[in-house]
Amino acid sequence: MENAIELHQALHGYGDEHQLLSSSIRLTREQQWQMLVMSDLSGPAFRAGFESYLTGYPLAGGGLYCFARTWYAPELPRPGCVWTHTILISDTDVARISDFRSILPHFRRPSSTKDVDSYGGPIYENSSAQLPHDFDGEVCSALLYLLYWSASGTVAITSNSSRPYEELVLAVFSQQWPRLRRNFSFCTGALAIRDPAFDCVVAPHDALRQDAVGRSAITLMPADPKLMGEQSSEDWVRVAVNDLLMTDLERPLRRFLWKFGPDYIEGRKAFRPLCEIYLAASRSRESVEQALSATAHFFPDIDSAVRLKTEFFGSRGSFSRESRGEALVLQALVTHPAGGCVPEDIAAIEQRARLLVRSEKDGAIRVAVAASSVGGIRAEQYLDGFAAGVISNPELLYVMSPSLKSDLLTRNPALLTLPELWRGPTDQQLAIAAHVASLRSLSRLAAPITRAILSAEAWPCLPSVLAKFGKGAVAETLAWVDQIPQSTLSLEQPVLEALGEQRSVLAEVLQQKPLGARALRVASALLDPRADVIRALGAKVWVGLVGADITSRPLTPKYVLRHSCSAWGCLFREKEMFS
Repeated sequence: MENAIELHQALHGYGDEHQLLSSSIRLTREQQWQMLVMSDLSGPAFRAGFESYLTGYPLAGGGLYCFARTWYAPELPRPGCVWTHTILISDTDVARISDFRSILPHFRRPSSTKDVDSYGGPIYENSSAQLPHDFDGEVCSALLYLLYWSASGTVAITSNSSRPYEELVLAVFSQQWPRLRRNFSFCTGALAIRDPAFDCVVAPHDALRQDAVGRSAITLMPADPKLMGEQSSEDWVRVAVNDLLMTDLERPLRRFLWKFGPDYIEGRKAFRPLCEIYLAASRSRESVEQALSATAHFFPDIDSAVRLKTEFFGSRGSFSRESRGEALVLQALVTHPAGGCVPEDIAAIEQRARLLVRSEKDGAIRVAVAASSVGGIRAEQYLDGFAAGVISNPELLYVMSPSLKSDLLTRNPALLTLPELWRGPTDQQLAIAAHVASLRSLSRLAAPITRAILSAEAWPCLPSVLAKFGKGAVAETLAWVDQIPQSTLSLEQPVLEALGEQRSVLAEVLQQKPLGARALRVASALLDPRADVIRALGAKVWVGLVGADITSRPLTPKYVLRHSCSAWGCLFREKEMFS
């Protein structure tokens, strides 16, 4: 009995009139009145075929659900008398009952008005058996369609008896998640539509015409073959019927419904959307876009179905947990028009793009190419994150297309400071250098970009970069020369030529910044000591060369006058200038 469910009960029948005869729980006056009405005969007169029927409804005041069986009582003195045994289930325990057929054995018809004492205490239920269902699949399809398609009003199954559809109604009720159950009402013997709040009833063919206030219901006539075929063709109906017929506890659709259904106060209106989304998501591993389309169709508002959207499209969602699934999710969120239904904090595009570069390089590039082609806010977020991720994973620069690389450089110029960017075929190096020349506001990156080019030995790019950045790039190049570790100074001809093209800038650098002996040696090879601007610098600029033991290959390029070397020699022989 430790895990048993405690069920309270009440018995209604004839005393001086129809009344409460016994109860195991204290009820409010409002609850007593509601149960008194709902436990009486469901129409103006008894109908053959409806000698016994089931009723389910939430009790006023909340906290309890009433599940009742009513029996016609011809042995009682007044015509139309009935017995009704009501089992009251707490809202918490409503969720613990997997199959409401397990409650049916607890219903007991009293033998007389004196047989009431056993209804004064609680009863206990601990059955968890899953028995197969036996009902008409086509009627089931039609009932599910009508209940959940429009999701409003009463659906009435016309029948000559309550018995054929009791099991079907209970199966539909048992399939529902707890919140929907607690607000769902049904009656398998509605001799008249007495309560507009009923969701589902089984009624005689002419019962609706007996409704005095003109209420109407959606009528399901099982004998209509056209109706049956139309409803069973819906995929979401088919998957819901299959779930009803399953007997094992591992019912994927039901787990899905029970997981996300409690988030919606709409009750019946949420059933079909959840089935459609489940179906879209389960067709294949790569059905992210289908699931996103279905989710956006039924829950377009950004603040709706937040938990479901997190489960499917969040960074740790079910799709992302699949192998290579994160790239599929991000591509859908970035490129699909429905991606906007997912809130920004769940999509987290920029952050996830950075991580994807590290975990799935090919997928990250594929999404980046797609983002570049579609544009939009989410695409911009992805490309910003992708560019930031590439800084930590520069090897991607070797495998991406020139157009994508150009986009990234514009978006994140810090990539230009990576030597890996500049290592490649000459035509690619020159293309990047041309791109740098077209960009503005790069002065703060002059030194690191120049250093990256020198580290990568991308010599063809050096002239245009020195021309763009001027003193900053020239100073960085000379600083790089000073850091060359070899005792013998040897520079590539393209470096000397690039510096030679910036002789006026080189003179400015000499004037503003002290250089080491190696850089001075290079400057002395490029500058004409007879030029007025050089003579104006004075000899102190060159003090670093005094006593420096630097051997070198010929550094003077062909366009520098050879006799400039002797001129420098004359200058340096005047040692008193350095005292």
